[in-house]
Amino acid sequence: MKNIDPTLKHQHEAIYSKFNLVLQNWKKTDLDNCTRALNDLNFLLSEHHEAEFQLLFSKIWQNPKIREGGPFCTYFFNFFMSEKPFVRAARLINKLRNNNNKILDYELSDQLKPLFEQNSMVCVPIEEHLAIRALANEMHQVALAWEENNKSWFSEALMELQDLIEKNIEKEETCLWALAKNIA
Repeated sequence: MKNIDPTLKHQHEAIYSKFNLVLQNWKKTDLDNCTRALNDLNFLLSEHHEAEFQLLFSKIWQNPKIREGGPFCTYFFNFFMSEKPFVRAARLINKLRNNNNKILDYELSDQLKPLFEQNSMVCVPIEEHLAIRALANEMHQVALAWEENNKSWFSEALMELQDLIEKNIEKEETCLWALAKNIA
């Protein structure tokens, strides 16, 4: 794989743009447009994560170098190991949920299970995707059933979502894609 498909870069740009629209609408206290933008963001995230799996992860995860485990890009290792992205997202989501419907762990599709069973390095960005999607979906649900007492939670979730998105995209563009170019 000499070059990364430009689709992924364009999708990253679209995700940033849509997230910024969510943020702008939130700052203007325009909940209706914020909710619509969150819905659009969820669609973009779903589309991007599927494209990334098809164009990148599925092509590199069977490479023996990937199977060595752990993130190869040590700059990001501490971000992942000190507090896993899904743990961060679940903790925030569980602040709103009652004890009967707390998130305990992520659910994996059959196509992703082998990656996690083999402790593939590809699990790092995939776990971030799961965390981002879970948090964005929860935020959308909260916005749809808006209650004013959720305002501070929503603000906190928005900042957490921004951090997760930024770290995921930075890691992919500066570490994972470089690795993929060298091994695929």
